[in-house]
Amino acid sequence: MSGPHATLYTGRGAELYHEIVQSDTSELREIIHSLRGKDARVLELAAGSGRITLALLPFVRSITAVDNSAELLRILSEELARPNRKNAASKANVVLADILSLEPGGHFDCVVLGTTSFCLFDADQRRSLLADIRQWLNPGGELLLSLRTPDLGGQNRYVHEVSPNLAIEERFDPVRGTFSSTLIERTDDGQAIAEYSVTTHLLTETELRTELREAGLVLKDAVDVGPRNRVGAIGDYKLFRAHCPGPDAMGKPRMSSSEYFEFYLPSKDWGNAEATAARGNTITFADGTEALCGISGLWNASLGYGNVAVAEAINEANLNAATLPIFRRGSAYSREAATRLLEFALPHEYSSVFYATSGSSALDAVVKLSRQFHNINSNPKRRRIVSFTASYHGVTMGAMAVTGSYLFQDVYQVDQRLNIKIPYDDLAALDIVMKRFGPEIAAVIMEPVLGSGALPVPQDIVDAVYAYRESEGFLIVADEVATGFHRTGPRFASHEWIQPDVLVLSKALTNGTCAASALLLGDRVVDAFDQAQQVFWHGETQAGSPQSCAAIVATLDEIDRLDIATSAARVGRRLAAFISGLESLSPRVKGFGRGSFRAVQLFDEAGELIGTDKVFELVSECRRRGAVVQPSPGALQFVPALNYPDAELDVLFDRIQGVVTDYLAGQFA
Repeated sequence: MSGPHATLYTGRGAELYHEIVQSDTSELREIIHSLRGKDARVLELAAGSGRITLALLPFVRSITAVDNSAELLRILSEELARPNRKNAASKANVVLADILSLEPGGHFDCVVLGTTSFCLFDADQRRSLLADIRQWLNPGGELLLSLRTPDLGGQNRYVHEVSPNLAIEERFDPVRGTFSSTLIERTDDGQAIAEYSVTTHLLTETELRTELREAGLVLKDAVDVGPRNRVGAIGDYKLFRAHCPGPDAMGKPRMSSSEYFEFYLPSKDWGNAEATAARGNTITFADGTEALCGISGLWNASLGYGNVAVAEAINEANLNAATLPIFRRGSAYSREAATRLLEFALPHEYSSVFYATSGSSALDAVVKLSRQFHNINSNPKRRRIVSFTASYHGVTMGAMAVTGSYLFQDVYQVDQRLNIKIPYDDLAALDIVMKRFGPEIAAVIMEPVLGSGALPVPQDIVDAVYAYRESEGFLIVADEVATGFHRTGPRFASHEWIQPDVLVLSKALTNGTCAASALLLGDRVVDAFDQAQQVFWHGETQAGSPQSCAAIVATLDEIDRLDIATSAARVGRRLAAFISGLESLSPRVKGFGRGSFRAVQLFDEAGELIGTDKVFELVSECRRRGAVVQPSPGALQFVPALNYPDAELDVLFDRIQGVVTDYLAGQFA
């Protein structure tokens, strides 16, 4: 067996390392997306055998590839010498050097440090390297740096089986704060014949953000690039994009003097659009312009703005009750609304309603409820919550922990140690998680259609989750904050499933008029608390208020009176046809969704999904032309009121199509 000091970057270790990383495309797509069309001069540090270098050659002006392993650079040089790479290879300059003492000569538009190589260095070395990188970058230049924070599921050791003859053993030393990876080469009968190791420093996202900031580099974003074919122990794997500010970036005056925060916007964009009124499907803005709303408020005014019946019910509750908290006593308003909700949820037979004030707080309650449920049933180890990457469940601490979209969870120190996220359409990932963590899972939370992008969860995933519930006993939670009340067609999208244990509702629950949400709980949950006579320690002052409960009852009445089941089907058909028409314009348009909850992804001429800046540019142009649409990752999202008149839909769709058509024609380059 090779000696204990054999490394991954020399001799046979380098050859095996090269073989393994060739199939790893983790951060390549995002790196290429950042560099495409920029004609950039690139400096790649820790280039290795060229996994990233070779992929970037078609997209850059030049690339200087630096590494201190002669063996790995020899492999890269051989790849560059192949006849089919002759033209592209002229762009490459291969440099054997120690990165920490590098003098590359000249400046670069981009520095790439992939494969989490940044963690090879200790804190002092990283500080020095970042200072050098800032000097090497042109003003406005970009640093692309990948970071993996492994999750060994509470263990200090994990083994990945790469092939019958290769395995990777990973060990975490919490005392030293180091993480080692050892490639084990084996005979056909499983005997180890050689080991090749590398040890890195464990670096958290928060620490990296701090180091970038202290180096004077401005972080743009952190994109999840975790490989989908690896088990959960891969942990968080992200590409960080930071830029080097120009000399005039400091000391600028405050960009906004607004008296209040506008959600999810930097202050420089506050005040661009302020609404003053809304009625039916039309919003009036402070500048006197009007626009047809294509997203029903924030997907919550499903009956349109200004429903008189709902407004009058709230006003009457204000006059007759004002506030009747349901702390240690009941309320007739709360009982009536609960009865109506349980009836509306049929044929699924829920037993009781738990009130909250928002979708976020309801999801916090779900996390607590599921863990307490298993504690009551003598299964205290069931604490893990499974959800989907790219999902959205809210912005309170518990809801952020289960949300699969990046919402600065690391900045806010959201504890995600007991949360597992898997791709919404990856059955193999679900199987891996269940086989490894099944006895520890408290609940699986699913949006029937992911709110971020209107992506329907495939039926085979839903079926598999229910099958695992039978064997494992966890709770299934349907998060229908966005999809409830005919949004996707049926009363609830989960009516197409076997009954979940918990149904989460908000948004259209009161037609967007009150801060309200509700959990509908099945017999299994209610009976456990009933028999144990345990208190569920979650409650909010305004939850189940007379106003919100009156609004719930009035909204349900209006859904019946207006025959929303029929009109929602009509609007859904119209929206589906509109999306299909947009798709027919170009292969660069791709539609997703269900019912009246849909989105179109847009791609640039190179086939890449459009970025956030372009999405917001198109959303702003839609509003300028009189249509309000929702920004979504690489897409425009449409969530219209369910009783939208056909004539108004014609106008709304015509305005949106005009923007999409002009984008495809290159008018927003």
